[in-house]
Amino acid sequence: MHKRLWRYGLSLVLALALSGGALYAERPTDDVDPLALAALLISDGRWDKAAAALAEVDPNDKHLDRARYFTQLGLIARHEERWADAAKLLHQALKEGATDPNLRLMLAQAELKADAPESALSTLNTDRAALDTMGAAWLLRAQAHRALGDTAGAWDALSQGAEAVPDDLRMAEQQVLLLIELGLSQEALARAQLLLRAEGAGADRWILLSEALRGGGQDARAAALLEEARLRFPEDERVPLALAKTYLALEQPLSAGLVLQSASSRRPELAVEAAECFRRAGQLDRALRLNGEVPDGPTKTRQRLGLLLEAEDFERAAALTPRATRLGLVEEDEVAYGLAYAWMRLGEAKQAEALLKYIQDPKVFQRATQLRAALAACLAEGSCG
Repeated sequence: MHKRLWRYGLSLVLALALSGGALYAERPTDDVDPLALAALLISDGRWDKAAAALAEVDPNDKHLDRARYFTQLGLIARHEERWADAAKLLHQALKEGATDPNLRLMLAQAELKADAPESALSTLNTDRAALDTMGAAWLLRAQAHRALGDTAGAWDALSQGAEAVPDDLRMAEQQVLLLIELGLSQEALARAQLLLRAEGAGADRWILLSEALRGGGQDARAAALLEEARLRFPEDERVPLALAKTYLALEQPLSAGLVLQSASSRRPELAVEAAECFRRAGQLDRALRLNGEVPDGPTKTRQRLGLLLEAEDFERAAALTPRATRLGLVEEDEVAYGLAYAWMRLGEAKQAEALLKYIQDPKVFQRATQLRAALAACLAEGSCG
């Protein structure tokens, strides 16, 4: 089943709104408000220092702004993905009088992450007047219903959210994903076509829907969708990667290789992946040519050795020994074995034996032992090569 968390943005503006930043600016440096300091540190992403500042606070101080205090502790726990702690602390912040609706969204998210979907629904059903105008709240409601196994409830939440926040297309997006999960691919695709052609639809949405189709066993349709996306977003490097992955799932390595080869003009490192696809497709000459375009280095050499061995071009494979030695690759058991095998097939026992001594891995060592025996036998018969 396709699993994907609903995406929503929750701003840390809340931290600044509750920080009393102006108060901090007015205080002398020897009388710093630790809550204001912590808020500034949180907004700057310095979470450890913010936690240290809050550790200096006396929670029993009768003058303490407890709503701000527990909010900041909750934000830190949320950042550290301590979801149960975050839920407890954010709940306490609300109990102490915090009113920002974003805080309630954060609480619901933490409860979901802590496997408490019923608590999340209860949180989202409080202060409905503020939350029902926020698309993120409806997405969280749908996610909570899904966690409870209530598909109908999730659909209703998305439908109501689409009506309440018509400009937020995330509800329609999630409805399409839900239809795909339920196996209603025709209805899903009909809705997806409208969604993909909506104003502002970017490559993210095309990739997301293609992944959902793949998750629903619709690899061919996912490929068709991504082919169109490749035409619409020629500069987006994620699209060809997703398309190549889809073609590989369809057992079409040649198509995957062609896609990656085209993309490698902008990202040369993709030439390695393209060459591997061509190898899988049995196109060894093409794979070797593309490998030649890979920047020099260990990755290129490893792949080239494998391709030459598969092509039974043992002379060119053995000729890689100096380069592999310079790069330190002969200390890798598989490389040492591959080079030794090439030299053995050329009838060069001395060079083969020199490489086999590097092998340490027991499994490769066993193969090396067998190679030594084969080498000895062929030398005795004069049939190496």
